[in-house]
Amino acid sequence: MNERLSNKKITNAFNNLLKQDFMGSQYEWLGIFAQNHKEIEMSIHKDDKAIELILKHGKLKKMQDELGSYYVIDTDNSSKDCIVLFGNLRFPLADYTKLQMKEEYEKMKLSDIIDDTWFCFNPINGKPCGYCNPCKYTIEEGMSYRFSNEALKRYKKQKKILFRIVGKVKKIIKKIIKYFYLKLKE
Repeated sequence: MNERLSNKKITNAFNNLLKQDFMGSQYEWLGIFAQNHKEIEMSIHKDDKAIELILKHGKLKKMQDELGSYYVIDTDNSSKDCIVLFGNLRFPLADYTKLQMKEEYEKMKLSDIIDDTWFCFNPINGKPCGYCNPCKYTIEEGMSYRFSNEALKRYKKQKKILFRIVGKVKKIIKKIIKYFYLKLKE
């Protein structure tokens, strides 16, 4: 990370999109890296948060070459920031969910390979933690079998805590609204 290239235009595009939506910092440096290594394939998939972000700010265009089909950013129908950040990348898995990819691997008798992919930001004893965003997304995308019971307990505990916090915030907001409503009536 310390030796990565910099690109103000891409950093600005990343920051502009970040003001509107959450996304991981890896998209900034992948965008910068792709500036010097055109047409790198990014394996984000149909149920990936990054695809949701791209489709919110633009469109994908299907392309074909000798290796098969893939998607690129549709420069005619995407925001400037989306084009700048993701425009040098290819997205060959944009049509697939994680479960569909697993099915394809199983058809090819290679299902053990998909379980060797890595996603966790905070591994515990070399295993997925269950609470970082990539772990949460993997569980929510139907791949909970890849987690230990301990990781699934951490995931569920975090969801309960978040649910309680959201509930408390809702109560506070209702009290504030009620207070101002009564004040306006006076």
